[in-house]
Amino acid sequence: MILNLSVKNFLIVESVYIDFTDGVSALNNKKAAEKSLILDAILLCFGYNLNGYDYIQQGKNSCTLTSEVDTSKVPSLKQIFEDNGIEHDDTIIIKRYQKIDKKASFFINDQQVTHHMIKEITSKLLENCTFGIDFSNPTNHADILDRYGKLEIYKQEINKLYNQWQDGILKLESLTLSEKSIQEEIEYLESAINDLSQAGVRPNEEKVLLEEIKELQKTISNQKLIKSALKHLSQVDLNESFAQVSKILGQEESLTSSLNHLEQSLINLDACKKILQNKVYESSLEHQIFEIEERLFEIRTLARKHQVDVNCLHLFFQESLLKLQKLRKYTQEKNEQSSYNNELFIKYQKQASFLNQKRQKTAKDLEQYVGQIASNEIFKINIEAIPKKLDNVQFVLLDLDMKNDIVASIKLALTEKANQPTILFKQEQTSKNIENFIKKQLSVLSINHQIICI
Repeated sequence: MILNLSVKNFLIVESVYIDFTDGVSALNNKKAAEKSLILDAILLCFGYNLNGYDYIQQGKNSCTLTSEVDTSKVPSLKQIFEDNGIEHDDTIIIKRYQKIDKKASFFINDQQVTHHMIKEITSKLLENCTFGIDFSNPTNHADILDRYGKLEIYKQEINKLYNQWQDGILKLESLTLSEKSIQEEIEYLESAINDLSQAGVRPNEEKVLLEEIKELQKTISNQKLIKSALKHLSQVDLNESFAQVSKILGQEESLTSSLNHLEQSLINLDACKKILQNKVYESSLEHQIFEIEERLFEIRTLARKHQVDVNCLHLFFQESLLKLQKLRKYTQEKNEQSSYNNELFIKYQKQASFLNQKRQKTAKDLEQYVGQIASNEIFKINIEAIPKKLDNVQFVLLDLDMKNDIVASIKLALTEKANQPTILFKQEQTSKNIENFIKKQLSVLSINHQIICI
């Protein structure tokens, strides 16, 4: 229950303080605009955003709206306060501080809180069934009907499903638009992987092969030198030469030592010859180079075909495997998204059909309610089916002369459905019978609710 309201520098009101009571609090100022401003101030203080004007009094830099509220009849608020560390007892002080060209700041018991939290808290305290609702705008009619029938929770779920379905459609479209190019990429990667797999490319293979050729060419050069040396050695019969030298030197005993050195040299030379003979390869080194050059031609051709550096073929192979895996996963994602979209649409249609049926019944109830208060056959609710969407709801006033009576009756219908402890109600200029009936009903409602009305 709202206990009081303090207003400073709000539009034409420089400062005002109002106490509210249980039951019905009627604002009786002769100027209707000033009475409406009080309701505006309550709504703004409680976190509503009312478009259409600047709240701050001309010549002032800020305005402050403060309200003391009894929360003892709303036990569910206790948990919200505790979860958010807000100190409280049976009453709280709600304050909205607004500066020029700045976002509003909200406080509960001088502790700053978010706008979202204020709305969460005040939605359990205040029911604005009648004020600020534009009945003349047909786009609001479905919302008004849903509020009367307490169907908002169904509509929220349907809107959530609809938005998810629409997001899914956009995602599926983006996946489908590139499907052809992706399939072409998959086919290319499969071909490239097959080529590289059959070729068995290795990391930095060209560099390795070129080094192998270089070593083989060096070996071939050494082979030629060895063969030339062996040729020269084979042209001289060293054993026969040594035998002849032995006969000559053996005649003089003083030359025996030289003969021994010569014999050792002959042994060493023979050992060298054997070593050189062992270094002569039987296989053709030129054939090995030819095979390596063939391999170089093969991997270089692959590199040109796939437009990559020849020494990066192995890396390209690994990257292609990963990319192919991602693209196949993408195709799977597309199929899963399509299936998910179908599931969402079925759920949406089912929920929408359920809500539309509820709206049909609620529309009849509201027509009957208005007919009992005002007059029969002056108010109808048209519900038009729209494929793949919620039905279109439109209020039809069959007697424009009784517009105020009809609007007042709808507002009263909404008021009677309110669950919050405080209700704001704005009376229309109606016929005397309607006015008296509304006063009577508000008096009944005031037994369990605080009614603030003009």
